[in-house]
Amino acid sequence: MKRISCLVFAPLATIAVLGLVSCSNPPVSAGPFTYYVSADGDDSATGLKRESAWKTLERASEHHLQPGDTIMLIGMKPLIGELSLDSADAGDPAKPVRVTADKDFPGIEAEGPAGITIIDTSGVIVEDISVSVAHDHSEIPTDGILLHATEGSGSHSDITVQRVRITGAYNGIAASSGGAGDGFDEVTIQDAVVSDCIRNGIITYGPSAPDYGHKNIHILDSVVSGTKGINGIDKNSGSGIVIGSVADAVIERNEAYNNGVLSNADEGPIGIWTHDATRILVRDNRSYDNSSQHSDGGGFGLDIATTNSTLERNYSYNNAGPGFLLIAHQGGSSSGENIVRYNTSIGDSWLNAYHGGISVIGGFSSAASEPRIEDTKIHHNTVFPAPSSGAAALKLRGNLNGISVHHNIFDTSAGYAPAVAAIDVSADSKVSFIANQLAVNTFTSLPVFDWNGEYMQTPDHAETLLPDSFDNFEYAPIYPGGYEISTVLDTIAWTKPVAVSSAVPADSSPATLDLAGNAVEEPNPYVGAINPVSSDQNARRQNTFQKR
Repeated sequence: MKRISCLVFAPLATIAVLGLVSCSNPPVSAGPFTYYVSADGDDSATGLKRESAWKTLERASEHHLQPGDTIMLIGMKPLIGELSLDSADAGDPAKPVRVTADKDFPGIEAEGPAGITIIDTSGVIVEDISVSVAHDHSEIPTDGILLHATEGSGSHSDITVQRVRITGAYNGIAASSGGAGDGFDEVTIQDAVVSDCIRNGIITYGPSAPDYGHKNIHILDSVVSGTKGINGIDKNSGSGIVIGSVADAVIERNEAYNNGVLSNADEGPIGIWTHDATRILVRDNRSYDNSSQHSDGGGFGLDIATTNSTLERNYSYNNAGPGFLLIAHQGGSSSGENIVRYNTSIGDSWLNAYHGGISVIGGFSSAASEPRIEDTKIHHNTVFPAPSSGAAALKLRGNLNGISVHHNIFDTSAGYAPAVAAIDVSADSKVSFIANQLAVNTFTSLPVFDWNGEYMQTPDHAETLLPDSFDNFEYAPIYPGGYEISTVLDTIAWTKPVAVSSAVPADSSPATLDLAGNAVEEPNPYVGAINPVSSDQNARRQNTFQKR
């Protein structure tokens, strides 16, 4: 029987006069509660105090967490296993459940599907926790943190993962959708450090476009490195950040480097890329030193069925594959209405000449049956491909329609390649070149354009064959020699940009800043990724190197 309050039999008037507000047996709080878990705890305890902490993640997973509750991991020993939250937990975005740890807690040693699993629920914050995986994933691939929406479960919202460290997982942080409409809305991953994973660093996946599983994804200020990839499988592996099955996302101020070392598949990996996605903004990121044993290994990519998306103000350098890859290929839908602007690619495509510093591939031929790249703008980029591979600065291939290339710097003067190369691009592809600065090796007879095997030695020659192309020009190379990344970045920062006023296609959402953070106004007459700035040159140089 419930205990009756000590004030039940007192007249109300008396209570008011005397100001009685309590009794010797106050009711138990309705929460929210903080539950403690320690390897030195006891699963038969209440978990409500540090001295009465639970012992295992399994015990914490069995408890039904109410909105606003907190799980606090404590102690000087790691916790082994999986912490799982499901549809019986949390559920209220306005009062999220918090999963966190003491500063000195060494972390979760994950076993099973993941170190932390969030299934079919909303309103969860995971922060200030380390998760590591020690086993080899041969029996059970174990992710670091896994968000999963099962088929038919609908949309779940407001999940935040911040200030976490993931090491050695299969996928570091993953968001999975079981079917169309089953996924996560408003997910933020911020200040995550993900290292030495196997398949991918940070990934979202689900059904193919246009049946996006997730929406409103934000990946910010995170670092993904050392994702190895899997040797001997035919699918891509070893990428840093992968955005798939998503409508609306911002991927900003992240770094992806040294990924893909074991990958030998015919596709991938890429440092940061998208597929089956729409309205994705990839801005102010760095992707470098990524590799592959066979194909790609590039910096950034807009892959199959990516639409209405933007690559803006990103640094790509010293990648085996292209700095920036736009591709649509068999097995996926066409890509289009995308923008690539104010980026730089330096020393990319060192593996071979299949790609360029920027690669645009619509299928692998110009056949109408192939998926294609369409209605895409590539402007105000600076590209210096690796000199040793013979890679062009811009490489075009296959089924293209409506590609506008303007006000870029394409410089291959350090190597032995044309500035622009095209393979099997049809005459009616509607590719236009406007006001691009082109430079090739002045000690060779290399053409400025290699268009389907027809060499065009000058921009004027190219403009006679490419409709709607004009004001392209050759220029004394700004590249100083010595292909160190810092040397080229320094040169870009100190070179005075050239202005070419031309009628150019307008963007529906014009850029406001260049690669170095200088303000720009569209239409912008200057070529390349960096514009003039009124401050002194040293300040401008510092802005160029600054992590955005």
